[in-house]
Formats: sequence, C-alpha cells, structure tokens
Amino acid sequence: MIAVPCYFFYVKEIRPIRKAQEAVSRNKEVIDEIHATAISLMELSFLLQSLAFKHSEQTAEMLRILRPKMRAIPVIRRFADSSLLSRSDSMAQAIVGATRGSQELLEDIDRALRESDIRRLKKYRKKLGDLKRRVNDVLAAEDVSAELEASEQA
Repeated sequence: MIAVPCYFFYVKEIRPIRKAQEAVSRNKEVIDEIHATAISLMELSFLLQSLAFKHSEQTAEMLRILRPKMRAIPVIRRFADSSLLSRSDSMAQAIVGATRGSQELLEDIDRALRESDIRRLKKYRKKLGDLKRRVNDVLAAEDVSAELEASEQA
C-alpha cells in the first residue's frame, strides 16, 4: 500500500525534476555561453552608449560655438540657421537625452544578468522595448527631415 503512493510521487514529482536537472547538465555549456554572450553584449552596449554620448555632446558644443561665428561672416551667414545645422543640433540633443536615459537601465540589466535574476530581466525587457521605440522614433524623424530637405533642394 505504501509503495503505490511512493511510486506515483516519484513519477509525478521526482522524475520531472531529475529530467530537468539532466537537461540543464547536458546544456550547461550552451547556457553558460548564452549568459557570457549576454554579459559581453551589455559591455558593448556601455561602450557604444559612451561613444554616442561623447560625440553627441561634442557636436552640440561645436554647433553652439560655431553658429554665432558663422552669423558674423556675411558669406556664410545663411548657413548658420540652415535646416541642416538645426537638424544636426536637434539630433545631437536627442542622442544625448536617449543615452542619459538609458544609462541606469543598462546598469540594472547588467546587474540582473550577472546575478541571473530572471524576474528583473523580464521587467527590463519591456523597458528595453520602450527605449528601442524612442531611438527608432529619433531615427525615423531624422530620415523624414533628410527626405524633406532633399526634396526642397531639388
């Protein structure tokens, strides 16, 4: 009488756990490699964010300094307020804003990856989707502006 419930308990509870452990053991190398790759991607994201932020700030600062000087030179005065420079300025500001906003998110994701915290990773995936949409909106706005300027010049 005792053996039958023990057998069913083994079949229903213990065997699936053991199969899962065996699957993890068999795929340990793949899981470890995916984890290491995700951490490397996060490190690359930090570097790319720093690069974008650095050059966007430099571009915005350069435009801020050059515009008044361009307005002082009669031959190139009209270029100081051209749509090309305005677009570059607004794009640089948008990049600076996006990279500042993403810094904390990337740090949190990096921490969650290193700690293998699936709950936080799921939460951050939604935030990454929101950030991705914002960046795509900035890129789309830049593409539309370029098309409008090209049609104006034609």
